[in-house]
Amino acid sequence: MALYLVSIGWNAYYWNPDVKNPRDGDQEHPFAYQQALKNKHYKNVPVEDKMIVNYNLTSHGRRQNDMDAFNKLSRVRFAYVLARGATHNFLLSYGMVFEVHWDKIGDGLYERSPFYTFEWLDGVVVVPPDAGFSL
Repeated sequence: MALYLVSIGWNAYYWNPDVKNPRDGDQEHPFAYQQALKNKHYKNVPVEDKMIVNYNLTSHGRRQNDMDAFNKLSRVRFAYVLARGATHNFLLSYGMVFEVHWDKIGDGLYERSPFYTFEWLDGVVVVPPDAGFSL
């Protein structure tokens, strides 16, 4: 889906709340960031040069949260997002994640949660060209 959306003019951006110290300790996230920088792709999806990163740092030290790109993304009405090595997808609207959990029924089928604290820690967000989003 992400490849198709990019092929019709949508823009894809790599995202990662903390490119050095992921809160789950999994080095997959810093590695994915390095690959996105080097190859300009997340898995096989081409990503823009500018990224949505370091907006929710695990440990601050001398680093500060970079909220500029994240705040701009939070004003986007609709986006398609891939995470977890492109195995998990969801929709994003005004900073909120919307998911469908096919293994649940009733109240657990649909979930809405803040993107800022979302449990998956890197991926690609694909934004329509008319969203008014640019970095």
